[in-house]
Amino acid sequence: MMNGERTGKLSDRLKRYSWLLILLWTGCVVVSLLWNLFEQREKIIKIARNTAQITFENDVMYRKWAAKQGGVYVPASEHTPPNPYLKVPNRDVTTSSGRSLTLVNPAYMARQVNEMAVDIHGSRGHITSLNPIRPENIPDQWEAAALKSFEKGIKEVSSVAKIGDEEYIRLMRPFIAEKACLKCHASQGYKEGDIRGGISVSVQLEPLRAIERPLITRMWLGHLFFWIIGIAGIVIAKTGWEKQILARERAEEVLRKSEERYRSLFNSMTEGFALHEIICNDKGVPCDYRFLDINPAFEELTGLKREEVVGRTVCDILPNNDPYWVDIYGKVALTGEPVHFENYSSALNRHYEVFAYCPAPRQFAVIFTDFTERKRAEDALKERTTELEAANKELESFSYSVSHDLRAPLRAIDGYARMILKKEGDKFDEETMRKFNVIRSNAQMMGQLIDDILTLSRVVKKHLSTSQLEMDAVIREVWKELETINPERNMKLTVQDVPVSYGDRTLIKQVYANLLSNAVKFTKYRDPALIETGGYAEGNENVYYVRDNGVGFEMEYYDKLFGIFQRLHKPDEFEGTGVGLATVERIVQRHGGRVWAEGKVNEGATFYFTLPQKT
Repeated sequence: MMNGERTGKLSDRLKRYSWLLILLWTGCVVVSLLWNLFEQREKIIKIARNTAQITFENDVMYRKWAAKQGGVYVPASEHTPPNPYLKVPNRDVTTSSGRSLTLVNPAYMARQVNEMAVDIHGSRGHITSLNPIRPENIPDQWEAAALKSFEKGIKEVSSVAKIGDEEYIRLMRPFIAEKACLKCHASQGYKEGDIRGGISVSVQLEPLRAIERPLITRMWLGHLFFWIIGIAGIVIAKTGWEKQILARERAEEVLRKSEERYRSLFNSMTEGFALHEIICNDKGVPCDYRFLDINPAFEELTGLKREEVVGRTVCDILPNNDPYWVDIYGKVALTGEPVHFENYSSALNRHYEVFAYCPAPRQFAVIFTDFTERKRAEDALKERTTELEAANKELESFSYSVSHDLRAPLRAIDGYARMILKKEGDKFDEETMRKFNVIRSNAQMMGQLIDDILTLSRVVKKHLSTSQLEMDAVIREVWKELETINPERNMKLTVQDVPVSYGDRTLIKQVYANLLSNAVKFTKYRDPALIETGGYAEGNENVYYVRDNGVGFEMEYYDKLFGIFQRLHKPDEFEGTGVGLATVERIVQRHGGRVWAEGKVNEGATFYFTLPQKT
């Protein structure tokens, strides 16, 4: 909720900033537009003023030329009638050819030129004075004000003013009386150098405005375009900032949850954890470690409290912590290579399994578990194992001794029975012979039982040495030995697909030796004896089988197949001691597999066992 409120506040603040930027950008665009419009207006006025100045200079130049010539005679016409205001001798003359000419003085000439300029350029020129000879030269209000300012020493007056409904740029300069001017104006009391009036020039602004309008339109459109681009940029930036804020908030939320999970994990760890700052000596070699943080498990495993260790160094807290902090931890801190080892703390009298590493530059972390009790149990187990190994050796020695002691009377019984049968056998009746044969059979069975028990004892004690097994090679090796032992038998072995497996080769060979020996034994009345081996994968284990065409068995006796004592208790139900199958079962179970069998009387039996596909 707090993050949502914070995001909302940031979003509101961003909106305010965005509106402020929009207002600032709009203001900048408006100011730029106004400034450009002002500059454009000033430019037009400047052009008009320049035009007025040029017109004025031309007017002055024409007047000076005409005054220098003393006037110019031109044919009198409707357009240029004699000047009634020109009171000079020889104003009108007739040429020898009878053509009438009239004198055009500078003012008359300038007036006609100005009238032509109005029709062609739209500019107006006007000679005026506060004391004019010609009524048309009477100044208007603007000109009268300019003429009065000339008397105060002002040399030029210009401004934008209206003449009728049209805007003009008006410019006026004083007209100084020169010697040539006095020919016509001396009667008015002017002397050379006096200001006798002024020449005003008015240039119409509308033609220039017409040229200016497309420029202004483009100026408006350009500024509008840039304003829209700016607004779009602000909107896009605002959207991007909002995404960044949202992404940052999400990242912060993820980080916060991660920190919460980390802290929860940190506090719930069963392993002790300590984070240190590496302290180095003047040569840059780590020499001590300052505690930055520990978890509750650290407190529980060491008995040291957080407030007692955080901020202090290891050497300060555990001054007699053996050489581990220098020899092992120092190497980790110096090289950055993690290490996993067992440590005994003499200061705490505890055994720890430690993993040390550097999570960041100049930081060192230790994760450890207290296995003191396990260590003591392991030591006790080792001691017990040593005792059991010694006892096993004694038992094995005793077993061989007992085996020897048992075999001697059994051999004596068998030899004595043979001797009696050889000397007195023809005198015995059928019942006596049967009893003697039972005695011999039991003696032989007891001998076999002793051998099987010793084999089982070795199997139980043998350490598993697992490797990949080529099962068909193991089978053929065992079969070759059986063929050597039974050269007179007509036996045929078929080896189907046998999957590769993993196990102890010696023990698996013992499995096949027992199963194939049983198959040979229980097919002794078959000619030929047919034995088949094979296997297949099923789930995550391999299934192997040995099948024969021997005497088989009743499934009701299945539970007694793998029992030793049941076989000894009722020897007539099964041939053999039963230790061989018990040995098979024990070996397969040690490999993580199962054993079972199927059979039918006089139709043979199939013995199955499984092995994991990988161990």
